[in-house]
Amino acid sequence: MRLPPPPLQPAAALARVARVARLDGTTVLVVAAVFVVAALLLRDWAGALLALAAGGTGAAERHGSTLLHTRAPHGLRWLVASQLSLLGLVWLYAAWRYTHDDPQLTTALVEPLLRTQLEAAGLTMDDLAPLLRLAHRLTAILLCGAALLYQGGLAWYYARQQPTLAAARR
Repeated sequence: MRLPPPPLQPAAALARVARVARLDGTTVLVVAAVFVVAALLLRDWAGALLALAAGGTGAAERHGSTLLHTRAPHGLRWLVASQLSLLGLVWLYAAWRYTHDDPQLTTALVEPLLRTQLEAAGLTMDDLAPLLRLAHRLTAILLCGAALLYQGGLAWYYARQQPTLAAARR
């Protein structure tokens, strides 16, 4: 029978939280930059603006990570706020995409991939439109659920570290 490992010392636990925050913040910055470029290429101004704001939440998370290294008590608040802000932005973007379906953009992106299969089946993009609209809406709903699990989970994880931060500051 294997014994569970001993709990981490507060300083080690705090260093782990700071590493997670730094990695997640950097990932958010990189992904946001890619989405800004993609949105600008597609002339999706709302998407570009939301991606820029998402990049700001990544920068805020990295700032919170830096504050944790100094054991500043407000470092965790930066981390929680960045996750909840990003969650709100993802939900806002998903709601925007859900309510602003662009059939011309969908056709331009999907038709080249399916042209041969559609011709073989004797179908047109108009025949596929209801299915594409459903897929578009389901994607927005799934994005909201995934963001709730990930961003909400990280916000909860960061918030739970308050006693660890207090112990490390002693």
